[in-house]
Amino acid sequence: MGETTAFLAMLSAFFGFIIWMIVFIFLTTLSKSLRRELPVRAINGVDCG
Repeated sequence: MGETTAFLAMLSAFFGFIIWMIVFIFLTTLSKSLRRELPVRAINGVDCG
């Protein structure tokens, strides 16, 4: 029972780390794209307004 619990704990930690890395990379790329688009949107908003 103890070995199974330890194995499941290691497995969940491993998958959690992978998911965290994917989310971190996704957020960094998303923030970069938002930084590129935000000034353009702000300029367009000022011109339209």
